Amino acid sequence: MQRTWISLCALTSLLVSGSECLAQSEYNTAFFHGTGEQSLINLIDPDSGIIPGTYSLDVYVNRKLVEQRDVEIVRDKSDSALHPCISADRLRAWSVDLPADDDESCYPLERRIAGASMNVTMTEHRLDIQVPQLNMLTQPRGTVPATRYDEGINAAFVNYSLAANTIRSNGQNSQYAYLYLNNGINLGAWRLRQMANLTKRDGETGHWKNVSSWAERALPSIRSRLLLGQGSTGTTLYDSIPFRGVQLASEPMMRADSQSRYAPIVRGVAESNARVEVRQNKYLIYSTNVPPGPFAFDDIVPVSQSGDLFVTIIETDGRKTNLVIPYTVLPGLVRKGQWNYEITAAKYHDGADGYAPAFVESQLSRGMSDTVTLSGGLLSAEHYRSAAMGVGKNMGHFGALSVDLALSDTKLARGDDEQGGSARFLYAKSFLDARTDFQVAGYRYSSSGYYDFQESVQERRRWDNGRYKTYYWDDADQSNPDWVASKPEIHYDSRYATKKARLDISMSQQIGEISQLYLTFSKQSYWQDAGSDTTVQSGFTSRLGNVTWSLYYQNTRNHYIANDSSINLRLSLPLSFGSHPATATTDLHADRAGNVSSSAGLSGSLLEDNRLSYAMQVQQNDAEGTAGDLSMGYKGGAGNLWLGYSRAEDVQQSSMNLSGGILAHAGGVTLTQPPGSTFTLIEAQDAQGVRVENQAGVRIDAAGYAVAPHAIPYRNNTWSLNTLDFPEGLDVPVATQNNVPTRGAITRVTFETYRGDSVLIHSKRPDNSVPPVGAQAYSRGGRNNGIVGPDGDIFVSGVLPGETIAIRWGEGDDEQCRIQLPDEERRDQDTAGYREISAICR
Repeated sequence: MQRTWISLCALTSLLVSGSECLAQSEYNTAFFHGTGEQSLINLIDPDSGIIPGTYSLDVYVNRKLVEQRDVEIVRDKSDSALHPCISADRLRAWSVDLPADDDESCYPLERRIAGASMNVTMTEHRLDIQVPQLNMLTQPRGTVPATRYDEGINAAFVNYSLAANTIRSNGQNSQYAYLYLNNGINLGAWRLRQMANLTKRDGETGHWKNVSSWAERALPSIRSRLLLGQGSTGTTLYDSIPFRGVQLASEPMMRADSQSRYAPIVRGVAESNARVEVRQNKYLIYSTNVPPGPFAFDDIVPVSQSGDLFVTIIETDGRKTNLVIPYTVLPGLVRKGQWNYEITAAKYHDGADGYAPAFVESQLSRGMSDTVTLSGGLLSAEHYRSAAMGVGKNMGHFGALSVDLALSDTKLARGDDEQGGSARFLYAKSFLDARTDFQVAGYRYSSSGYYDFQESVQERRRWDNGRYKTYYWDDADQSNPDWVASKPEIHYDSRYATKKARLDISMSQQIGEISQLYLTFSKQSYWQDAGSDTTVQSGFTSRLGNVTWSLYYQNTRNHYIANDSSINLRLSLPLSFGSHPATATTDLHADRAGNVSSSAGLSGSLLEDNRLSYAMQVQQNDAEGTAGDLSMGYKGGAGNLWLGYSRAEDVQQSSMNLSGGILAHAGGVTLTQPPGSTFTLIEAQDAQGVRVENQAGVRIDAAGYAVAPHAIPYRNNTWSLNTLDFPEGLDVPVATQNNVPTRGAITRVTFETYRGDSVLIHSKRPDNSVPPVGAQAYSRGGRNNGIVGPDGDIFVSGVLPGETIAIRWGEGDDEQCRIQLPDEERRDQDTAGYREISAICR
């Protein structure tokens, strides 16, 4: 909402009776817009009440904001009082429990439910609905009614990223270009998507590749999502499988925010009207009042995946009772009563050539109690069958444990039938006193005959005339730039090496207030190979004054080549140049081969909203000498640009990356920053250059549009225009709006804007009388633009020279008149943000 503050002294005749002026008092002129926007009628004449009409109000139910909407205020014939007109369906959407056969368009809430009330506060354009808790439907905290879901507009977009490199080495130039495209079309509830890329190297023709394409839509009635085309399965019991086909799966984001992930139910007993507070890791995460007796909360959202919940019951007399609810979460744990499922009928599709069988897969999880989750899965394909089941248990003070068992029956390419089984164990525990998080996962295959589905596919692909052919890429090869394709090595084996056992350990340790140590270990062994793949990573981070320093170590070994290890030390110092942050860093790196390198760099951001980023670095390497890098990036409303240059002794490289989006919609074509999967088109005509709040670099363009590139599906998203950017003569009655997009939606938010003057009119009628207090003022297009105050004063905004203002206080010809504004160019307004005129209402 545009907020132009005007001193009371300047509007004394409009706002108060009498001549006394209250110095330094202020009123908000945004409230002068009248019905359909905002009103100051109660301030103008407290005895007159609210004028019937339609008002834009923030609706609160039991002091919780549920929606911003237009509400009609009507006069009740039974008692001649004014009441908000709210339909029974809308009240149900706000969780009011009403009989199923009630369908009135103006539901008499206060007469039907004892203790219920509806009160309008026009100075805050707020409707407060109070309903006894007994008459409210039980809804988890953070519930968003499906009636608020916005499927968005019909539109098409291109999300692009163009990268280009030029390398000059030993007098030779080579060039490389890469174009990534993520295209989409939205039609109603359907989202059509395609991902593709184009690569071009010197001396080669461009290579186009369609990476994936699919269509999907939300099914809110069953809290699910339907996908047709390419996708991947979930990982509850099986490893993720890429496919091309059909999938129906639950959509956890459709649940209330407080129900979207696992948490235990907090129970206790209050001896009086008490306040209950719940903390995790010393942070207050929940607070509410409860009556005497037992209570249970199932809508608590922990801020961390580990850390016990500390419950404090504060009685009326001040006594406190403390409880500890152990909390550790593991993947796959589900809240009591919830279902997660997926059903897939598809063909294996990972983008590679070769054997790709059709398959049917399903996975299901159910929260059986506060602490136990059961899971099951089936997978069937040509030459392959598998069944799996699992159980997860929150064991309280002893942490959380899950156990999964799977059986498989595989027909191999060499003709053998193999059967086997596997077991997976996952354990997690947080030791709060020691400030240690510990997680260990073990996979053990009970026999060499167990194949997961991916292995069964690869076994047939690698079968080559009696031997198994394996391609291996050396990830440690640093001899070429990142964009150059590595050349694989080929290994032949007489038997296919299936996975035997895998062990993953992850641990983090907080040391004091400023230091942290972490360690991860992973080892994979194989039945048909004596070798194993092993990775060890560890790190220590601390702070010395303003300097943050980190020490990292990594060691990797696989069953094809010797191991590779490295150690790295980094120092980081935060800086600032005015309001713009910067960071100075220095690194020291050494590897197993004895190569030592060092670097020093500076990075930061400049300009408004820190839209311009920069980085510079100097590197020293024993083998390659000295090198330097310089880069700069700019984030604009129409896209992002990144430029880089690096130079070593014999090599120079120039790089460029241009990324952004192009959105085609009913109002035209709008350029945007790279859009996410869900985003919002914002319309505000005549507001060119106005920034969108909390969206760096996003401004309204010349056509009156901007794109906020990221939105959260199934959650309330708030969009605001920066009122400081409003030019004189632009009136935006409501500058903040909310919506709830579905996944993949391109929603549209339209801000009403009016170009013209803000004018205080001192009006009189031809007989020297004044229009009655409370009469409505209508400007062009029938817009309700104000209300007549004492002495015939009217404040209107967004009006043009020569425009006619209609004043109405009834239906008869003698209950309306018109004011013709001066037919002249807009003069500069005074420092109060408006100008004054005197006019006859004829």
